[in-house]
Amino acid sequence: TRDGTVYVIVTAQDDRAGLPERVTLPPELRAGVVAADLLGHGPLPVGPDGQILFPPDVRARPPCAHAWALRLRRAP
Repeated sequence: TRDGTVYVIVTAQDDRAGLPERVTLPPELRAGVVAADLLGHGPLPVGPDGQILFPPDVRARPPCAHAWALRLRRAP
């Protein structure tokens, strides 16, 4: 997008799996990312290695059952 925002869809491994403990962004997506938001929840920390951790309380009550949207914001 024009402001550097990228949306990523995270899907469950299978029909019985829930929100994973973490996801790792591939290098082409993580370059310049300064923040991530789980839509329906709020901000999540992004590690320098591109890992986004989902806290236990979010995993216990995810905003959706099988797919989750992340908004990645890049430095201007």
